Order: sequence, then structure tokens, then C-alpha cells
Amino acid sequence: MLLTTGVSGAWMSKLMLFEQYQAFLITATLLAFAFAGRSLFFAGNAVRDGDCCEESGLDWKKASVFAASSCLALVFISSEYWIQFVL
Repeated sequence: MLLTTGVSGAWMSKLMLFEQYQAFLITATLLAFAFAGRSLFFAGNAVRDGDCCEESGLDWKKASVFAASSCLALVFISSEYWIQFVL
């Protein structure tokens, strides 16, 4: 994808600087997804019963976007371990 946008191999070697922060970045990503999932699935109703703007149930559009993005993130995080069997 980077090559199709015109990024050459010389610039891509600078991405190796982030390799030492890989564990921290993976942890931050998983924590962000955990907090997003918590607020999406386990958040209490901030609206009181009987209010005019009361919402009930789960917003399935948000849940499906969350599920798709978390699956995609897990594929990218774990690709280091399974990509060798695919290629």
C-alpha cells in the first residue's frame, strides 16, 4: 500500500524506528479498544427513565463498526506470527 502511494523503500526504513515501541503501541491499541468496548456495551444509561430522549438497546451500527475495526486490528497485530505460513 505504501509503494502504491509513492513511498519508496528508503523512507520505509525509517519505520523501523517504531519497532522498539511495538509492545507499548500494541498495549495502547488494546486498551483503547477495551475502553471503547466498555463504553459501547457496558455503559449505564446516562438518561433517566421517563426523559424525552431516552434510548434503549444497543446501537448496532456502532457495534458492527467496533467489531470490524477490532477484528482488523487483531489481524494486523497478530500478522507477525501467522504471515509466514501464508506466504
